[in-house]
Amino acid sequence: MKQLAFMNSPTVYLEINQDFLRALKGEATLELPLERAENGRITGPCKERLASGLKAFLNQKSWQSRLHAICAVGANGVSLRRLTLPV
Repeated sequence: MKQLAFMNSPTVYLEINQDFLRALKGEATLELPLERAENGRITGPCKERLASGLKAFLNQKSWQSRLHAICAVGANGVSLRRLTLPV
């Protein structure tokens, strides 16, 4: 069955760097700074800000199909994996 055009979700492009997370969806962009602890991990408050910022930016409706995200990760020794995230 072919989906109607208005039900199709656009692809989201994500760039994750040492210092920021940048998202692009259509013409809209979002850039969120990353705060890291002494051990290099992202801090708890930063995780919460990222989650709420991305949720507001993506504005996914319950009737829309799942978004497809293409991620660019700046790091040495990156492995590529397909992930399915829960709603």
